[in-house]
Amino acid sequence: PPVIVFDAAGNYVKAWGGDGNGYEWPQREHGIHIDSKGFVWLGGNNCPTNGIANLKPVADDQLLKFTQDGKFVMQIGKSNMSKGNNDTRNLHRPADVQVYAPANELFVADGYGNHRVAVFDADTGAFKRMWGAFGNKPLDDDNCEVVTPKTFSDPGPQQLSIVHALRVAKDGTVYVADREYRRVQMFTKEGKFLKQVVRTNEPFARNLALSPDEQFLYVGGGKGVYVLDR
Repeated sequence: PPVIVFDAAGNYVKAWGGDGNGYEWPQREHGIHIDSKGFVWLGGNNCPTNGIANLKPVADDQLLKFTQDGKFVMQIGKSNMSKGNNDTRNLHRPADVQVYAPANELFVADGYGNHRVAVFDADTGAFKRMWGAFGNKPLDDDNCEVVTPKTFSDPGPQQLSIVHALRVAKDGTVYVADREYRRVQMFTKEGKFLKQVVRTNEPFARNLALSPDEQFLYVGGGKGVYVLDR
């Protein structure tokens, strides 16, 4: 099964997931998050025309919520139903999620098909708000293949590329990895742009993590990990 659980020593504990009643399992899993209440969130980034064998030709436009034992709780969005960046009911190939516990809000890096951060109520799945690069309104530019620019600049384009990872600090600051444009953008939890860091000379903003004390932001890039003082 696609979700595999190990203990801290690396021993196998259990596995679950896949097609079931009442929900649409993603064709190509991408990203998993355990929130403060113990719920498991996951999505996918399948594209209908990617040609991968044994996958249905649909877009993963949904997020799923389960218990840690694999019991289905909720689905946000429907498979292959995205209407683009203005859609408040569906995602479009979301890459990453995190629940911000103080507000009980689900922040989504949405993602491979859309180019936005989308926020939902973590209990009901109700849409709350969204934004794009620099806090701009996100625009549609849907590509199945990964589009990598040939040149890079700072500050870069006014839209996000692949919104590949997202982390929300305890103070509500949102960090967004804009992978193909090699930058990490920083926002308030309401979507106001604060600042960004760009690395034009090598791949950057592949993934994000916060240190336990949240003084540092870890950013995957090049052949290693960058450590940034928040």
